[in-house]
Amino acid sequence: MIDKSLKRVYLDIGHGRDTFRKRHAKGIIKPNGRVFEEHQFNSDVAIKIKEKLEKLGVEVEWLQRPHSKEISLRERVKYINARHKEKPYDLLISLHANASNDGTANGYGVFYWHTNPDGKKFAKNWVKNAKKILDIKPWGNGTWKSQLHKWTNFCIIRETKPTALLIEHFFFTNLSELEKCNTPEYIEKFADVTVKTISEYFGINHVDISNKDLQIIQNHYNFSDDDMKSIELYRNGKEFLRRLLNKI
Repeated sequence: MIDKSLKRVYLDIGHGRDTFRKRHAKGIIKPNGRVFEEHQFNSDVAIKIKEKLEKLGVEVEWLQRPHSKEISLRERVKYINARHKEKPYDLLISLHANASNDGTANGYGVFYWHTNPDGKKFAKNWVKNAKKILDIKPWGNGTWKSQLHKWTNFCIIRETKPTALLIEHFFFTNLSELEKCNTPEYIEKFADVTVKTISEYFGINHVDISNKDLQIIQNHYNFSDDDMKSIELYRNGKEFLRRLLNKI
């Protein structure tokens, strides 16, 4: 029997570790000769999102694994729809970084299917949260309709069954934005925006607790490392830890 209370998210990690080498696309050679490959960033932010969502009790799946060879879009769409039929996904999030012939193009954008009100609501909330957490600007107003006969007609949004969003986090062809955004600090921030938006979408209490506070709780209550791990992984576990901290 399917546990309908368990929320399920599919993370679509854009491209693969071999994409740039094969196609000379989805990446850039920087002036210092080093290569930025989009899949590296997409993978890093996906790992953070998965880790944070699982701590909130959300089930996360992916077919294209982090830092792995590219699985074709057709194959990914087929897999998503087959898995969705067996055990539905509540959301599909496709993770990307953007590119343009204009080296000054900048900002983040979230795409949703134009007839899907849930997708539109998610996109608007993602932008709302991004404005609070990030100090880069949205691309346009930040939300973009994906629709037929337009350049925004993305297969991963159009052909998949779950409510689907495609997030372009920043423009890697803008070198100053690339240097700022492809960092551990910003990867963490991007993940936080997505996790906060997903939490709100599902009505899950999203509670952040610093490592310092976690250590205070563990020492005060004599919890073992395994105890702490079990509590954090439990649905709404961080909310419980916050209540414990308030009692100290």
